[in-house]
Amino acid sequence: MSVMLMVRITSKPGKGKELAQLIQPVPKENEIDGCSGIDVFQSTSNQDEVVIIEYWNSIQRHQQFLSELQAAGSLDEMLELSDAVDRTYFSHATQ
Repeated sequence: MSVMLMVRITSKPGKGKELAQLIQPVPKENEIDGCSGIDVFQSTSNQDEVVIIEYWNSIQRHQQFLSELQAAGSLDEMLELSDAVDRTYFSHATQ
């Protein structure tokens, strides 16, 4: 089952732009196994709010990828700039 993941990050005060720039280099055509796309947005009304939209072939694949990033320390800088991180998975609505 494919899923869309919304990651809402509230940066530490005044760090939103730096956070968005840190995350932004994700290429449109990424080579992440199980991921079909990632987009990064910054709120127009609160510069310290960043949203990442990710498309995955499964929740399990995303969680595996996230575990790999954490183990490698690849999220450390992002977490240092963040006050709060909230992840929510969505699936296609059915009729």
